[in-house]
Amino acid sequence: MKVYKYLPLTDGSKCILTDGTMKFSHHSEFNDPFDCKLVYDIEKSMEYLKSRPDLLKEAGRRLKLTPAQRLAKKKQMEHSIRRSLESGEFHNSVIENVGICCLTKKPDNILMWSHYADNHKGVAIEFNVNDASNNINMANIEEKLFGWDIEYTDYMPKIIAGARDFDTVKDVFLKKSLEWAYEAEYRVLSMKKGPGIHRFDQQLISRVIAGVNMPEKDFLELYRLINKTGLKIELVRAKMSKTKYQILVT
Repeated sequence: MKVYKYLPLTDGSKCILTDGTMKFSHHSEFNDPFDCKLVYDIEKSMEYLKSRPDLLKEAGRRLKLTPAQRLAKKKQMEHSIRRSLESGEFHNSVIENVGICCLTKKPDNILMWSHYADNHKGVAIEFNVNDASNNINMANIEEKLFGWDIEYTDYMPKIIAGARDFDTVKDVFLKKSLEWAYEAEYRVLSMKKGPGIHRFDQQLISRVIAGVNMPEKDFLELYRLINKTGLKIELVRAKMSKTKYQILVT
């Protein structure tokens, strides 16, 4: 499966080719204020948490309470949890340490070339990846860029706090407004390493597409960078159709 990363031609984006590193962003860096936002069913969340003494025990451990203190402050802890759910503090703690790499299945979208690739002066890098649903071992998720498609919907997901199944992960990180459906986003989640610069397998890069407005000097630099990798990476320049409002990348 081929996925793409739109980028301006900067030192950071060049590192994808020269160093085999990719940025996994913190959710706060995204241009969609609704990204990773949802609704908690407060009452069902409290019922679930009360039925899981292991979760309350973990909360007490983080607060450095002894077992006796934890028992004495059980009601106070439950009240604090409810308050954190209502304020959004609980949710922020859930998503705070997850790194997100946003890719797309569309290499020819005019808007994304404009928004993410420096008004068509940047690049779209093509990766040949395997779908995450076909892989059991997810230990090397950053290296292999295992990811999932974003689901676009009108309504925010409503979830129960504390649930740890993949449907909950999907609700938190893999759902966005229908307004963004044109991006056809494919998202890689770094749950363990978190936000930051992570290495990936450079063998996944199959093609680099230069934007229609890329200056010739940048195109030549891109050509030299690709040659230095020693990898079989195709370099092409996107073209504008002469008869339609369309970007041609083949």
